[in-house]
Amino acid sequence: MRHLEDSYGVSELLDRIVAERSAPNSTRVDNRPELVSKALDQWPYEHGVTLDFSRPGKPTDNAYGKSLNGRLREKGLNANWFLSLEDTRAKIEA
Repeated sequence: MRHLEDSYGVSELLDRIVAERSAPNSTRVDNRPELVSKALDQWPYEHGVTLDFSRPGKPTDNAYGKSLNGRLREKGLNANWFLSLEDTRAKIEA
């Protein structure tokens, strides 16, 4: 059930972002297993957001996301030692 709990956390985060900005018309997503859940499928539907799935095996379909993940890994995850989830959040936020 870990993925389900994480999915609801992502939905809550998206709600906070949309409250500050606005919902996009569409968003690009890949087909990774952690992105497959009823909660993450329901959120775009309720907010009128179209999901634009990247093609399997085509990382260039989501170059921005791949770049962001690479920078986060290089400058955040590989550069720090995390003691807890709270410590991780604080270091990533900083």
